[in-house]
Amino acid sequence: MNLNALKYKFIRWLFNFPKFRAPQRGFIIIQIDGLSFETFEKALNKNYLPKIKKILKRNYNYKKFLSGIPSNTPYFQKVLFYGDLEKYPGFRWYDKKLKKYFSFKLPETAEIEEKKIKDKNFEGILKNGASYFNLFSGDASRAYLTLSQIFKTDLTTNISAFKLFTIILLNIPALIKVVFWSIVELFNEIFDFLFYKLSHLPQRDFKFYPFLRIFNNVVINEYITQGAMVEIICGTPKIYVTYNAYDEAAHQRGVISKSSLNILRLIDKSVWRIFKLSQNKKNFRKYDFFILSDHGQMPSIPFSFIFRKNFEDIIHSYKEKISTVGEEKETHILSVIEKIKNLSRKKKIPRFIYNLFPDLENKKYQDIEIHKDSKIKIINFGTFSQIYFTDYQERLAFEDINEKFPLILLEILSHKSVKFLSVVDKDNNVIFLGKNGFLKVKNDKIIDFSGDLPFEKKFIKELNDLTLCEKAGDILIFGNIINGKIVNFEGQLTAHGTFYDDEMSCFILYPKYREKFIKKVNKTYDLHIFFKNTYV
Repeated sequence: MNLNALKYKFIRWLFNFPKFRAPQRGFIIIQIDGLSFETFEKALNKNYLPKIKKILKRNYNYKKFLSGIPSNTPYFQKVLFYGDLEKYPGFRWYDKKLKKYFSFKLPETAEIEEKKIKDKNFEGILKNGASYFNLFSGDASRAYLTLSQIFKTDLTTNISAFKLFTIILLNIPALIKVVFWSIVELFNEIFDFLFYKLSHLPQRDFKFYPFLRIFNNVVINEYITQGAMVEIICGTPKIYVTYNAYDEAAHQRGVISKSSLNILRLIDKSVWRIFKLSQNKKNFRKYDFFILSDHGQMPSIPFSFIFRKNFEDIIHSYKEKISTVGEEKETHILSVIEKIKNLSRKKKIPRFIYNLFPDLENKKYQDIEIHKDSKIKIINFGTFSQIYFTDYQERLAFEDINEKFPLILLEILSHKSVKFLSVVDKDNNVIFLGKNGFLKVKNDKIIDFSGDLPFEKKFIKELNDLTLCEKAGDILIFGNIINGKIVNFEGQLTAHGTFYDDEMSCFILYPKYREKFIKKVNKTYDLHIFFKNTYV
């Protein structure tokens, strides 16, 4: 027995991995977070993915599919792993009843949401398998660095602090490589930062990014790569690994920036190591090998870059204007009405929007209950933002918003950064308000509209379902495109989360002999059905 085999045998004992010898084929799925179909093709053509190009020559193919809305990792993995199509209101949200903030940066959120999925009796496609660096476990027997399982104490499904780096520590060359490449990446980041600064190129103001870059590109990369290789040695039937370094790099400096594409080279090398081992004829199990992405990204410009203030500042300034008290209140609101009229005459805001408030001019404003101290929370996610009026436990209907916060919808919609809004009325209809049209939807069907639709009809159902999410905001705001780039309500150089094609664009690389099934895949749920029917 050679030293390498002895090492893996010891690791298998240390982690209590079973040795599978079942005859059926397994699968390995590599997720490259945030890499759109279009960028994947560009990276292939520019030779940033030379190893994956070699894989394609070994009787593999790839195709495009769409992630759905919201176009983000939590919703993608929820649908792919479990087949649960219930929407999330973005990547983060606020629960007004619990007075609590939820975000998929927090392990508690992932744990709570996965428990909800399991309570609905959905079975994950990773049952008896292994999950590495994912948000959900997919019912995997072992979930390493998987957000929903981080705080689990059961060592059959998680990993202790001591064992975290054991795989790397037992491999001295790998340990040396991690130290060396950490230093290299630090200098690469310093160079990239200075180059962008001196060239006056935009980059995200994220002070911890150098540490995140080293951690994701080197430490995590090596850990999950070797972990997947151990799983192959053990014959684990289902293996799912996520590399998220490209997604972070793209948010930092752009979709096809050299900085981002160079990080794909590192991922490419790691993917090749896993692939090469998976094809070894001496393995306990034969594997089908897949590479896919969970969503795409599109070039964006941070709100603060354009307007020199945060989106939250704009919203709170509206609230202050409409919450003026005393005699000054009536005068101010009437002046805002005059402003809306002028905007309508100049065709900056169409008349039909003003007509949504037919009795506005004749109201006795001193009788309107305006809450100066009402609290507002703004939750941003890329091209998408939500407003929560936290004084009210229940979601405020369209009519209630107009009464309690007169003209706030018109004020927000008139802002250059906003493409359209969505709200829910008292009859549970969804109302979409755009700059040049409005749309009312009930049960995914248009029941009223005027002017131009604020988006293509094919997105009606998904945007309707997104707006009706239980934890969605009182007002949902969708970013506009300015000078060819979409407005990002966060401070990022790329965006995803909503309905633009580039945001939903995904790819899957697959063995050609599965072509008959994969060619039918057009959306994430189709992939779930394929993996469930073929391997589960």
